[in-house]
Amino acid sequence: MKKRVITSAITLCFGLSFFAPGASAASPDNVFLCKEASYKCVNEGYSGVTGYSGFDGPYGYDTDEFGAHIMHNCTSYVAYRFYKIMGYRNPAYNRFGMAYDWDTNVKKYVPGSTVGSVPHVGDIAQWNFGHVAWVEHIEYTATGDVAWIVISDDNYGLKITSQRKLFPGQNSGVISWPDNFIGLPIFYGGGGGKPPVAMLQPLTSP
Repeated sequence: MKKRVITSAITLCFGLSFFAPGASAASPDNVFLCKEASYKCVNEGYSGVTGYSGFDGPYGYDTDEFGAHIMHNCTSYVAYRFYKIMGYRNPAYNRFGMAYDWDTNVKKYVPGSTVGSVPHVGDIAQWNFGHVAWVEHIEYTATGDVAWIVISDDNYGLKITSQRKLFPGQNSGVISWPDNFIGLPIFYGGGGGKPPVAMLQPLTSP
């Protein structure tokens, strides 16, 4: 039964390759900055699992626990990133479930978390169809509005890791603008003004 639940969870963590147009024609399409079947496109030493053996919960953030050797999953990667930042394991953070439930479950299990429409560096980008990613970088206009963001992710459906450049409200290109941005108490992009800009590792071209 447990293995069946894990399979159900990870197979719903898709990252679709394109979406129907929906944003202003003035906005560029969302694009890949890096796309690899390996783990070259993601940061912090990720290699397909959370890195916390024996702490995988009912949804299998460590996707190799039962020998499936899937090794590509959006929830595994994002869990890895916030576990690395925390430096310890918090059971509440392993109860978020399927990617499309994270916006609901994070508020249920983690007091102080936020779910909103404005991105910060270190937020979890979340899509209602069932995908999560890490917000690496935010670029601002001269007036302080978000010009674009860079996300990094792992992808069960495409079996790739990637970094993508997304423009606010743009639904054309490699993936749509996220439905939600989830902030955990462990890391915010800063307060009282613009979040700090994260430094990206060199990218490998697709």
